[in-house]
Amino acid sequence: MNLSDTIQKALSLHQEGHIEEAEALYEILLEKIDPSVDLLYLAALAAWMLGKSVLAKERLQKAILLDPNDARLYNLQGNVLQRTQEYEQATIAYQRALELDPNNATTWSNLGVAHHELGHFDIALRHHQEALARDGEDMSAHYNHGRTLLSLQRYTEAETALRKAYDQAPRDSDILNNLGNALLHQMKIVEARRFYAQALAENARNVDALYNMATSYKMLGEYEEAKTRYQALLGLAPQHFSSITALAEIAILAQDFYQAEQLYQIALQIQPKHGDCLAGLGMALLRQQHIDDAIDTLTEAVRIQPKAETWISLGLAHRERAQESPASDSRQAAAAALEKAVALDPENGKAIYLLHVFQGTLPERAPLDYVRNLFDYYAPKFDEHLRDVLHYQTPQKLSQFLRRHHTQSHFERVLDLGCGTGLMAEELRDLSQRIIGVDLSEKMLAQAEKKEVYHSLFNGDILSYLGEERPAFDLIVAADVLVYFGDLQPILSAVSQRLKPGGVFLFSVEKQDTGFSLTL
Repeated sequence: MNLSDTIQKALSLHQEGHIEEAEALYEILLEKIDPSVDLLYLAALAAWMLGKSVLAKERLQKAILLDPNDARLYNLQGNVLQRTQEYEQATIAYQRALELDPNNATTWSNLGVAHHELGHFDIALRHHQEALARDGEDMSAHYNHGRTLLSLQRYTEAETALRKAYDQAPRDSDILNNLGNALLHQMKIVEARRFYAQALAENARNVDALYNMATSYKMLGEYEEAKTRYQALLGLAPQHFSSITALAEIAILAQDFYQAEQLYQIALQIQPKHGDCLAGLGMALLRQQHIDDAIDTLTEAVRIQPKAETWISLGLAHRERAQESPASDSRQAAAAALEKAVALDPENGKAIYLLHVFQGTLPERAPLDYVRNLFDYYAPKFDEHLRDVLHYQTPQKLSQFLRRHHTQSHFERVLDLGCGTGLMAEELRDLSQRIIGVDLSEKMLAQAEKKEVYHSLFNGDILSYLGEERPAFDLIVAADVLVYFGDLQPILSAVSQRLKPGGVFLFSVEKQDTGFSLTL
């Protein structure tokens, strides 16, 4: 075969997708003739497609020396550099390509991808928009635009962008997976799962889709199903860090702190300096009363990634040590950690509240976000923990007290303040067909709704609810709610405004000899 025939054969093989055979012929040609820019470009392209990044770089460097003004060389160079995760260098290559060919939509999109990988999401977004301005039908540009919008948490816009990519490539597993993500973050769970299922039908080993499908169950508190799916994923990808940490989080929720500790230790073998993972391990150790180990781990976590929540955990660990050794300086260390948390997040109600407690000052009530986050966390296991572990009896005792001391057998309108999962309403269902529940925690309300004991449910602060104009109630209940208030005067005044004449306020409190205090 002469050189002309070899060139034609290589080109034909390349066009037909036989890249390995084409690349072998390119190698022969490059040894036998003085290569042209076109030959070097095609040889570099084939090498890149085969994952031979070093060889592709060498060929491109030779091509650029021959013609430093060929935009396609720099665009391919950017692609090769992205493959080797040299994203800063890739942006330089793409920018040079755009200087030579500013209307190339693909290069704009590639530049956006490089900035996305660097975490420059706002810059990436602008580049994807430039790509779409030049070619509004570019499927890859719509897909990359959608991915960046996802990273910016602009989920509705991400869905729109990804649907445009989906219209052009409805069987692309990555598009299907990311479209599922956009829907998942909008809590369109059923539709999200449909797209994950389609992604997995196209590629059963799509690890991202497997992980996201499992996470959709975790988000709804369906932990056993989530565990099964994470464990199946780890059968395919034993080093999948996010699945291991997700299983650790589920173990924490189940109060299996030893299991959580083991899982975090495995995860840290994969990413030894991961701040969130160290913070999770610290909490697992703290819950097992391994105080010194918890303090050491959480101290390392805040050194690597100083987050308010981790400083709070460190403060709680120092508090535990102070209770064991009152003469130590641990109480001051706890307060210092909480001050760090407040400095990082001045609106963090939990940090503010705990700092008040440590300093001995008396806030009028526990902060709303502290209460909300506390009960969102416990919602999936709340009933089981209270009934089976704590043998909780307050709703039953309040109901018995009401029936013993009040002869009324029916109440027209009942208001359940801080209703939680509906444990109180279950005790009162025979006394009213119109029980209304109010709670800060959306996740607690989701559990309450399943019991079908409420006429309606409202998500919000109970003082705000009581302050709104609405028909009065003949029974208002607050089971283990007033313990989150210090000064009871505001809520008692608000309740009195919402009760009918002769109405009943049924509540529980904790006994204290003098005044009031809020503790942990």
